[in-house]
Amino acid sequence: MSCPRCNGTGKVERTTYNGSPPSQWRKSGNSRPSSYSTHEYWCSICDGTGNARFLKSEYPTCTHCNGNGTISYDKPQYTEYSSGRIKRNGSKQVTEQCDYCNGRGKEKDIKHYYEPVYDKPSGSGGGCFITTSVCSTLNLEDNNHILNTFRNFRDSWVLNQEEGEKIISTYYLESPKIVKRIEGDKEIHKYIWENYLQHSYIEILNENYQIAFSIYQDMFYFLKK
Repeated sequence: MSCPRCNGTGKVERTTYNGSPPSQWRKSGNSRPSSYSTHEYWCSICDGTGNARFLKSEYPTCTHCNGNGTISYDKPQYTEYSSGRIKRNGSKQVTEQCDYCNGRGKEKDIKHYYEPVYDKPSGSGGGCFITTSVCSTLNLEDNNHILNTFRNFRDSWVLNQEEGEKIISTYYLESPKIVKRIEGDKEIHKYIWENYLQHSYIEILNENYQIAFSIYQDMFYFLKK
C-alpha cells in the first residue's frame, strides 16, 4: 500500500525557521521567525520506497515511567525548629503515580506502525541500469555474459545479505537518474568501466563477492555526487 506519510513519493519536506524546527519556537513562546527554509528528506516510515505495509496500532509505552505507571524519586526531608529555622535532613524515596500517563503506563496518543515494502528483483531479468548503460554505450564484447554475471550476483549474493533488499531498492530509486545524467557521455562510461565495473566483474568471477560489492558501491556513490 502507498505510504500514509509521504503519499507514495518516498520523500517528505521539513521546514525550519532560522535553523530550528517549528516546535522549538512554539515552545519558546516567541513570535514566528521571519526567515525559513524547506528541505527534502527520505520518508522514515517507508524508507524512501513509497510503499509501506500496516502492522498494528497501539498505545506506546510511556517514556516517562517506562510503562510502570509510577515514578520513584528521592524526596528531600526537612526538619523545622521552634526558632523557625528549617534544615534539610536527608531524603526519602517516594513512589507516585505518573502524571503524564495517569498511571496507565501508556502514552496518551495511539501510534500506527508500518514497515517498508521493498520491491524484490525478479529472477535474472531487469535492473542493472548503470551496467547495462555502460556495456551498451561501449559495445563491450560478451555484453550478455557481463550483464548476466552482475544480475546473478545481485540475486544470489547481494539480496541475501543483511539489508540486501534495502540496498537494491535504493539502487533502483537512484540509478535511473544517474543513467539519464550520463547518457551519451562515452568518456564517463569508459571511466566507469575501467575504474569500477571491470574490477568488480573480475572479483565476481573469482568469487570475491565482498570485494566486488564494495567496488560496485564505490561506483554508485561516486556517481551520486
